[in-house]
Amino acid sequence: LDRIEAVAHAEMEKRQDLSFREPGWTLYHGKRTGRLACHLRELLDLSVDPDALYVAGLFHDVRKDQEPHAELGAKRIRDLLSGLIPQESLTTICEAVSLHNKRMQSDSFSDFTKLLQDADLIDHIGFIDIWMSFYWSGNKNESIDDHLAFYKGKTRKQTQDYMITHLNFD
Repeated sequence: LDRIEAVAHAEMEKRQDLSFREPGWTLYHGKRTGRLACHLRELLDLSVDPDALYVAGLFHDVRKDQEPHAELGAKRIRDLLSGLIPQESLTTICEAVSLHNKRMQSDSFSDFTKLLQDADLIDHIGFIDIWMSFYWSGNKNESIDDHLAFYKGKTRKQTQDYMITHLNFD
């Protein structure tokens, strides 16, 4: 895992995938998502490889700077991690990453993919949501009042409702 995390740092630590996110967002979001996925796995007592799940979370947005990011990310992960992890684990990781943002079709997905999807959504809720909103507003030269209007507004509420209704597990 140390070698894999070093690859993740080299690939994502300085990158700014979107103008309204700080440099390195993709890496740190990936680390949080990987840890959340593993925690969910424990809570739900699911038989999923925790190391592979963490790696999937770590790299799930590796190509967030390009679209379609999920499919391109799966290809990039295969290039980056071939030889570092067993082929079977790499296939599982790449499949889950390619599906991590396909939540409307999730009934047939593996528990591995569903855990990754839920962890990704959960990472966007709570304190990090507040941080991302303030960072976005600052990037757009908005005042604190503008930001609070957005934060309390309809669009943000719709986004949160979407996230909650698209979780795979209770």
